[in-house]
Amino acid sequence: MLQFGILIALAGAVIAPLIAGKLLSPLTKLTHDVDRIGRESNAAISRIGGSQELVSLSTSLRSLVRRLGNAEEETVAARRLAADATERMEEKTRRLGEDLSEMRRLADTDVLTGLLNRRAFNVFADDTYQHYRRYKRGVAVLMIDIDFFKRVNDTFGHAAGDEVIRAVGAQINDAIRTTDKLARFGGEEFVVMLREIDPLAVYALADRIRRSIADATVDHLSSPIHITVSIGVAILSMADRDMADPIERADRALYRAKTSGRNRVMTEWDERSLSAA
Repeated sequence: MLQFGILIALAGAVIAPLIAGKLLSPLTKLTHDVDRIGRESNAAISRIGGSQELVSLSTSLRSLVRRLGNAEEETVAARRLAADATERMEEKTRRLGEDLSEMRRLADTDVLTGLLNRRAFNVFADDTYQHYRRYKRGVAVLMIDIDFFKRVNDTFGHAAGDEVIRAVGAQINDAIRTTDKLARFGGEEFVVMLREIDPLAVYALADRIRRSIADATVDHLSSPIHITVSIGVAILSMADRDMADPIERADRALYRAKTSGRNRVMTEWDERSLSAA
């Protein structure tokens, strides 16, 4: 009996690992598959045979992995939709910004000449006035009016009058610096705001503008139109309440230039004019 017992124990020792390996093999396979799920994107859990408990556990894990895969696909799709929506929103924002910029440009621009209009000029004028009060740098205003403009319209027509206004605006714009501001104030009248400039330079610039316009012609339907301008000059001072004060003085100087013969420059500080050469 002792020998029989020993034989039974030896057989158990040999057979037990085989049986344990047979029983644990599906569980080891399942553990390996679960571990691969976290390491490989395309990993899956194999169907496991064996005991009812292992089969049930395998089925539950396969169902969980499928749900996780569906959730991941839905997450990727949601991110793609969110990215597309963000891109569309950014494009709409960009277009809206461009539309607003264009609307602002149109609101600030004289349609006929492409220059600043009176409203936009006043914004720059206010800023220039504040800059002058702070830094005491010279600021001047030119009021420019086309002489006998009604005669141009009556003789050549309103289309020719528009060409004359555009040509005069372009010539003035070419004569000033990029830091200066030019606007069509209305009709055939223009205003120029000059920053950081002294009275002698202002007078010389105004007369140079007058001469260049007098020496040029505007061609309309092969008919040359000769035109001149009168210019009034004023300098901003610390006594001025705002830019409207020097503009008014420049306008009065322009009136004197008109009444004293036209085609000349008149300043607020000197009644003398510069006659056409």
